[in-house]
Amino acid sequence: MLTRLDRGKTLSEKAYELLYEEIQGMAPGENKLLSEEDIASNFGISRATVREALKYLLMEGAVTKVQGKGIFAHPLALNMENRIDLRSDFYRMLKNSYGHVSLIIESLGVRPPSETCLQYLSIPGDVFTMRWTYSALNINRIHGQYELPVEVLKTLPPEGFWVSGLPEFGRKYLQLPIAYCPMYISCGFDEHAAEVFGVDSSVPMQCWHERIIDIGDHEVGFCKLFMHPTEMQMSMIASFKVD
Repeated sequence: MLTRLDRGKTLSEKAYELLYEEIQGMAPGENKLLSEEDIASNFGISRATVREALKYLLMEGAVTKVQGKGIFAHPLALNMENRIDLRSDFYRMLKNSYGHVSLIIESLGVRPPSETCLQYLSIPGDVFTMRWTYSALNINRIHGQYELPVEVLKTLPPEGFWVSGLPEFGRKYLQLPIAYCPMYISCGFDEHAAEVFGVDSSVPMQCWHERIIDIGDHEVGFCKLFMHPTEMQMSMIASFKVD
Protein backbone atom coordinates (compact mmCIF):
# COMPACT_ATOMS: atom_id res chain seq x y z
CA MET A 1 0.00 0.00 0.00
CA LEU A 2 2.79 2.42 0.90
CA THR A 3 4.54 1.87 -2.43
CA ARG A 4 1.89 4.13 -4.01
CA LEU A 5 3.77 7.11 -2.63
CA ASP A 6 7.19 8.64 -3.24
CA ARG A 7 9.85 6.21 -1.99
CA GLY A 8 12.02 9.16 -0.96
CA LYS A 9 9.65 10.00 1.87
CA THR A 10 9.85 8.53 5.36
CA LEU A 11 7.37 5.84 6.43
CA SER A 12 5.68 8.27 8.83
CA GLU A 13 5.24 10.81 6.00
CA LYS A 14 3.74 8.13 3.78
CA ALA A 15 1.42 6.97 6.56
CA TYR A 16 0.42 10.60 7.19
CA GLU A 17 -0.51 11.10 3.52
CA LEU A 18 -2.54 7.89 3.37
CA LEU A 19 -4.42 8.77 6.55
CA TYR A 20 -4.93 12.33 5.29
CA GLU A 21 -6.45 10.99 2.08
CA GLU A 22 -8.67 8.57 4.01
CA ILE A 23 -9.89 11.30 6.37
CA GLN A 24 -10.83 13.61 3.49
CA GLY A 25 -13.30 11.02 2.23
CA MET A 26 -15.05 10.47 5.55
CA ALA A 27 -18.54 11.70 6.46
CA PRO A 28 -19.76 13.08 9.81
CA GLY A 29 -20.75 10.25 12.13
CA GLU A 30 -18.69 7.79 10.11
CA ASN A 31 -15.33 9.26 11.09
CA LYS A 32 -13.80 6.79 13.51
CA LEU A 33 -10.35 5.58 12.52
CA LEU A 34 -8.97 2.12 13.16
CA SER A 35 -6.82 1.61 16.24
CA GLU A 36 -3.09 2.36 16.03
CA GLU A 37 -2.44 -1.39 16.06
CA ASP A 38 -4.83 -2.05 13.17
CA ILE A 39 -3.50 0.90 11.12
CA ALA A 40 0.05 -0.40 11.64
CA SER A 41 -1.00 -3.89 10.55
CA ASN A 42 -2.80 -2.62 7.44
CA PHE A 43 0.14 -0.41 6.38
CA GLY A 44 2.81 -2.96 7.32
CA ILE A 45 4.63 -0.53 9.61
CA SER A 46 5.29 -0.17 13.34
CA ARG A 47 2.92 1.42 15.84
CA ALA A 48 5.63 3.98 16.60
CA THR A 49 5.53 5.09 12.95
CA VAL A 50 1.73 5.33 13.08
CA ARG A 51 1.93 7.43 16.26
CA GLU A 52 4.38 9.78 14.52
CA ALA A 53 1.94 10.25 11.62
CA LEU A 54 -0.98 10.78 13.99
CA LYS A 55 1.03 13.37 15.93
CA TYR A 56 1.01 15.70 12.93
CA LEU A 57 -2.66 15.07 12.24
CA LEU A 58 -3.38 15.95 15.88
CA MET A 59 -1.42 19.19 15.48
CA GLU A 60 -3.55 20.06 12.44
CA GLY A 61 -6.81 19.38 14.27
CA ALA A 62 -7.52 16.54 11.83
CA VAL A 63 -7.94 13.87 14.52
CA THR A 64 -8.96 13.66 18.16
CA LYS A 65 -7.88 10.88 20.49
CA VAL A 66 -10.44 10.04 23.19
CA GLN A 67 -9.31 7.77 26.02
CA GLY A 68 -11.23 4.51 25.95
CA LYS A 69 -13.18 5.45 22.80
CA GLY A 70 -10.62 5.62 20.01
CA ILE A 71 -9.41 8.02 17.33
CA PHE A 72 -11.90 10.27 15.55
CA ALA A 73 -11.15 12.05 12.26
CA HIS A 74 -12.28 15.55 11.22
CA PRO A 75 -12.52 15.98 7.43
CA LEU A 76 -14.06 19.44 7.85
CA ALA A 77 -10.80 20.65 9.45
CA LEU A 78 -8.80 19.52 6.43
CA ASN A 79 -11.06 21.31 3.96
CA MET A 80 -10.86 24.79 5.52
CA GLU A 81 -9.18 27.48 3.41
CA ASN A 82 -6.45 29.84 4.58
CA ARG A 83 -5.76 28.33 7.99
CA ILE A 84 -3.44 30.80 9.66
CA ASP A 85 -2.83 28.40 12.56
CA LEU A 86 -1.19 25.94 10.15
CA ARG A 87 0.74 28.26 7.82
CA SER A 88 1.68 31.66 9.21
CA ASP A 89 3.57 32.50 6.01
CA PHE A 90 0.90 34.05 3.76
CA TYR A 91 2.59 32.86 0.56
CA ARG A 92 2.53 29.20 1.67
CA MET A 93 -0.98 29.54 3.09
CA LEU A 94 -2.43 30.92 -0.16
CA LYS A 95 -0.50 28.41 -2.26
CA ASN A 96 -1.95 25.57 -0.20
CA SER A 97 -5.51 26.88 -0.64
CA TYR A 98 -5.46 28.14 -4.23
CA GLY A 99 -2.44 26.65 -6.00
CA HIS A 100 -0.75 29.42 -7.98
CA VAL A 101 0.16 32.54 -5.99
CA SER A 102 1.90 35.73 -7.01
CA LEU A 103 3.62 38.27 -4.78
CA ILE A 104 4.38 41.79 -5.97
CA ILE A 105 6.91 43.72 -3.88
CA GLU A 106 7.20 47.49 -4.20
CA SER A 107 10.23 48.99 -2.51
CA LEU A 108 9.65 52.48 -1.06
CA GLY A 109 13.24 52.84 0.14
CA VAL A 110 14.56 54.26 3.39
CA ARG A 111 12.36 56.79 5.18
CA PRO A 112 11.21 57.81 8.69
CA PRO A 113 8.86 55.30 10.38
CA SER A 114 5.12 55.86 10.15
CA GLU A 115 3.11 56.98 13.19
CA THR A 116 1.44 53.56 13.35
CA CYS A 117 4.82 51.82 13.36
CA LEU A 118 5.99 53.99 16.24
CA GLN A 119 2.95 52.91 18.26
CA TYR A 120 4.21 49.32 18.19
CA LEU A 121 8.00 49.55 17.95
CA SER A 122 10.69 51.70 19.52
CA ILE A 123 12.58 52.78 16.40
CA PRO A 124 15.86 54.67 16.84
CA GLY A 125 16.15 55.80 13.24
CA ASP A 126 14.95 55.37 9.67
CA VAL A 127 13.26 52.23 8.34
CA PHE A 128 13.35 50.34 5.07
CA THR A 129 9.75 50.43 3.78
CA MET A 130 8.09 48.16 1.23
CA ARG A 131 4.60 47.21 0.10
CA TRP A 132 3.63 43.58 -0.55
CA THR A 133 0.55 42.43 -2.49
CA TYR A 134 -0.41 38.74 -2.50
CA SER A 135 -2.66 37.53 -5.33
CA ALA A 136 -4.32 34.17 -5.99
CA LEU A 137 -6.68 33.20 -8.82
CA ASN A 138 -6.05 36.68 -10.32
CA ILE A 139 -7.47 38.45 -7.25
CA ASN A 140 -5.43 40.71 -4.95
CA ARG A 141 -6.19 39.21 -1.54
CA ILE A 142 -3.66 40.60 0.96
CA HIS A 143 -1.86 43.95 0.89
CA GLY A 144 0.47 45.38 3.47
CA GLN A 145 3.29 47.78 4.22
CA TYR A 146 6.42 46.53 6.01
CA GLU A 147 8.79 48.77 7.94
CA LEU A 148 12.14 47.44 9.18
CA PRO A 149 14.78 49.49 11.05
CA VAL A 150 17.85 50.00 8.87
CA GLU A 151 20.05 48.93 11.80
CA VAL A 152 18.61 45.34 11.79
CA LEU A 153 19.38 44.79 8.09
CA LYS A 154 22.62 43.04 7.18
CA THR A 155 22.23 44.46 3.68
CA LEU A 156 19.76 46.79 2.01
CA PRO A 157 17.53 44.92 -0.47
CA PRO A 158 18.43 45.94 -4.05
CA GLU A 159 15.97 47.58 -6.43
CA GLY A 160 13.61 45.03 -7.95
CA PHE A 161 14.36 42.32 -5.36
CA TRP A 162 11.90 39.45 -4.79
CA VAL A 163 11.37 36.81 -2.11
CA SER A 164 8.63 34.21 -1.69
CA GLY A 165 7.67 35.34 1.78
CA LEU A 166 8.71 36.89 5.08
CA PRO A 167 10.86 33.92 6.27
CA GLU A 168 12.97 34.13 3.10
CA PHE A 169 13.28 37.91 3.48
CA GLY A 170 14.59 37.39 7.01
CA ARG A 171 17.17 34.82 5.91
CA LYS A 172 18.47 37.04 3.10
CA TYR A 173 18.37 40.54 4.55
CA LEU A 174 18.11 40.49 8.36
CA GLN A 175 21.00 39.92 10.77
CA LEU A 176 19.04 37.09 12.44
CA PRO A 177 16.23 34.87 11.06
CA ILE A 178 12.62 35.68 11.92
CA ALA A 179 11.12 33.51 14.67
CA TYR A 180 7.53 34.71 15.14
CA CYS A 181 5.08 37.55 14.59
CA PRO A 182 2.59 38.75 17.23
CA MET A 183 -0.56 39.85 15.36
CA TYR A 184 -3.23 42.29 16.49
CA ILE A 185 -6.47 42.08 14.50
CA SER A 186 -8.93 44.91 14.06
CA CYS A 187 -11.01 46.57 11.34
CA GLY A 188 -9.98 49.69 9.46
CA PHE A 189 -9.84 51.78 6.29
CA ASP A 190 -6.97 52.46 3.92
CA GLU A 191 -7.17 54.30 0.60
CA HIS A 192 -4.16 52.62 -0.94
CA ALA A 193 -5.27 49.10 0.04
CA ALA A 194 -8.79 49.85 -1.24
CA GLU A 195 -7.29 50.90 -4.58
CA VAL A 196 -5.24 47.67 -4.75
CA PHE A 197 -8.36 45.60 -4.04
CA GLY A 198 -10.57 47.62 -6.38
CA VAL A 199 -13.10 48.53 -3.68
CA ASP A 200 -14.45 51.83 -2.39
CA SER A 201 -12.27 53.44 0.28
CA SER A 202 -15.32 53.68 2.58
CA VAL A 203 -15.51 49.85 2.80
CA PRO A 204 -14.10 48.53 6.11
CA MET A 205 -11.39 45.89 5.84
CA GLN A 206 -9.86 43.40 8.23
CA CYS A 207 -6.60 44.97 9.41
CA TRP A 208 -3.65 43.20 11.03
CA HIS A 209 -0.88 45.00 12.92
CA GLU A 210 2.09 42.68 13.02
CA ARG A 211 5.33 42.96 15.00
CA ILE A 212 8.22 40.95 13.55
CA ILE A 213 10.51 39.18 16.07
CA ASP A 214 13.83 37.46 15.32
CA ILE A 215 15.33 34.37 17.02
CA GLY A 216 17.10 36.63 19.52
CA ASP A 217 13.66 37.92 20.55
CA HIS A 218 14.44 41.38 19.15
CA GLU A 219 11.72 43.46 17.52
CA VAL A 220 12.98 43.86 13.95
CA GLY A 221 9.98 45.15 12.05
CA PHE A 222 6.35 46.16 11.80
CA CYS A 223 3.68 45.51 9.20
CA LYS A 224 0.18 46.83 8.65
CA LEU A 225 -1.80 44.33 6.56
CA PHE A 226 -5.23 44.52 4.98
CA MET A 227 -7.39 41.64 3.72
CA HIS A 228 -9.73 41.93 0.72
CA PRO A 229 -13.16 42.61 2.30
CA THR A 230 -15.04 40.00 0.21
CA GLU A 231 -12.38 37.76 -1.38
CA MET A 232 -10.17 36.89 1.59
CA GLN A 233 -11.43 34.90 4.55
CA MET A 234 -8.94 33.65 7.14
CA SER A 235 -9.63 30.59 9.29
CA MET A 236 -8.15 28.68 12.21
CA ILE A 237 -8.96 25.69 14.41
CA ALA A 238 -9.43 25.96 18.18
CA SER A 239 -9.15 22.42 19.55
CA PHE A 240 -10.63 21.26 22.86
CA LYS A 241 -9.51 18.51 25.22
CA VAL A 242 -12.09 15.69 25.14
CA ASP A 243 -12.40 13.59 28.30
